[in-house]
Amino acid sequence: MSEAVRIRAARPADAVPIAAIYNHGIEERIATFETRLRTPDEVAGWLEAGLRFPVLVAESAGEVAGFGRIG
Repeated sequence: MSEAVRIRAARPADAVPIAAIYNHGIEERIATFETRLRTPDEVAGWLEAGLRFPVLVAESAGEVAGFGRIG
């Protein structure tokens, strides 16, 4: 049986896994046209702006498996 996926608002502690997922997409060129890797501190800035532009994460087995944001 597969683990359930839960969608929730991102929290500051999610900045590291979100940056890792985002940077993987940049390195593999599968999810973005971006070319510059992002640091967890930059991602934390996205979360601070979350009141205006929400950031959501998909969590499976207690781990961030994906994210979505408007920017």
